[in-house]
Amino acid sequence: MRRTTAAAVSVAWGVALGVTFAGLLPYLLGDWRFHRPLPDWVIAQVAGGLLIGAGLVPIVASFIEFAKANGAAAVRWYEEPTLTRKFGAEYRDYRRAVRAWIPRLHPWTPGQPAGAAGHDAAAGR
Repeated sequence: MRRTTAAAVSVAWGVALGVTFAGLLPYLLGDWRFHRPLPDWVIAQVAGGLLIGAGLVPIVASFIEFAKANGAAAVRWYEEPTLTRKFGAEYRDYRRAVRAWIPRLHPWTPGQPAGAAGHDAAAGR
């Protein structure tokens, strides 16, 4: 995936999530009106804006890193084949035992069968 495409997808995804969860859902779930319950309401609005801005910093940073890595497709089509070439059968065993993007309840130990008793069953790839 080209860097510009990954950046465009990242921005579109971020905007879609932001609009959905910060705008559309609150509008659909409640009474959407701005009211000023306190005389110094502008102070609370400024503080809220600063907190929102601070909260956006890690989100924007993650989108930038996603774009630098050429998207999540980089994992499947670049990193996995590269690691397979580098580590061979050991990495293939790891992939059989550890599911992509899904955490395990128990750690996998190299040399341990993927479906060991008492541990997570492996998902085939």
